[in-house]
Amino acid sequence: ANTAASVSINVLFILPAVAVLSMFASFLMIEGVLFAVILRLQLSFWKDSNWTLAFWQDILWMYLDRYAYKGQIVTNNINEILQAMDDNWPDCADGVSPALLRLLQVSNLFHNQMEALVASFDLQRAEFSVLSTLRRSPAPYCLSPTALYQSMIFSSGGLTKVLNRLSQAALIERIDNPEDKRSKLVLLTSKGKQLIETVMPKLHQQERNGLSILSADELQQLDAMMQRVLAKNKSTN
Repeated sequence: ANTAASVSINVLFILPAVAVLSMFASFLMIEGVLFAVILRLQLSFWKDSNWTLAFWQDILWMYLDRYAYKGQIVTNNINEILQAMDDNWPDCADGVSPALLRLLQVSNLFHNQMEALVASFDLQRAEFSVLSTLRRSPAPYCLSPTALYQSMIFSSGGLTKVLNRLSQAALIERIDNPEDKRSKLVLLTSKGKQLIETVMPKLHQQERNGLSILSADELQQLDAMMQRVLAKNKSTN
């Protein structure tokens, strides 16, 4: 037992040092094998330590990502993507829409910023969507699960799990539905109302900051164009 404890302590100090050194030795072909061995040793000595396992898994995946794309240019710059498409896939380049690529990138940017903001209030995106949907419904801010799902901007495939988490946090309450005994209504609690009324102004300010480069007229034009695109695609579905 003492020997095993001694080995565990030694590995605790040795493995991080080996891992750091190996990251500076990327020119060696054995680098990938080394990281795999490190993770296997970690699993052997700390099977019951979730944080340790997660740490080394992150290290391994970070390495694999870097190793897999070694020598290649990975970019999110739209102009470079278009140029790479033109250089390496000319048959497909003519069909690419720069506007759509930028629209997707802008959407992803604001999506990530929104998720980071709501996460600071210990909320996930779907939970935020539920709370905001309930708050903009008529008082007493109560909807059936079906009506809630249909009114959400960000849909959630696992709505039941989301509602369970919010209920456990006392942000919503499930109450009997007088029109359907088989289902329960979703009611926004005072705690949930207070939280979403705190988060929403901060989100709107964040969005205004992100769009401040555009004038009021430009924003109106952008809105009108997006409405046309949405209307066209809704009519064809």
